Amino acid sequence: MLADQLGVSPASVSLVLNRAPAARAIPPATQERIRAAATASGYRPNTIAKSLRHRRTLTVGVMVPEISEGYSALVMSGIEDALLQAGYLYFVASHRDHGRAAAQALAHLRALGHRRVAFIKGQSLSSDTAVRWQTIRAAARAERMAIDPALVGQLDGNSPLPDLGYMAARALLRVRPRATALFAFNDMADADPAAAV
Repeated sequence: MLADQLGVSPASVSLVLNRAPAARAIPPATQERIRAAATASGYRPNTIAKSLRHRRTLTVGVMVPEISEGYSALVMSGIEDALLQAGYLYFVASHRDHGRAAAQALAHLRALGHRRVAFIKGQSLSSDTAVRWQTIRAAARAERMAIDPALVGQLDGNSPLPDLGYMAARALLRVRPRATALFAFNDMADADPAAAV
């Protein structure tokens, strides 16, 4: 119907509306006419039909540790922009696999010979802080690693930037004797301790 209305081929309409790479060969003015006519007619792509035809769902699952966390929100914003621009649908799920993650991380540090490990706990406002700290302590007990209270710092504030981790790491570097490894609450807390020296 749109092809007849605009005087273009059905293939051109399909290429433009499906954002196919071959659509670049169609003049930009024609592409804009096709999109405008599709919008005016209330056209909405049927993603289920499209996925059946191509035998691909064009759907991506994104797992984050905590959806409400500032860092996750920043990362999700970039992921969303890229996926939507590429024509993908996405869904988000949060995972709470804390015990396994803590056990693997501490087992790795122990295998590398670290016995004096510093820890940076999450902010008190984070819903994950208490449960993560409990699982870290349980994993340390299983690895027979003592947690020195002097080597336990905590993120303070609500910034999604690494400055909170930097400040916590800097405070831990003042403790003597120093830790030989750092176990951070999350990626944003993983400030480079060498930069704090």
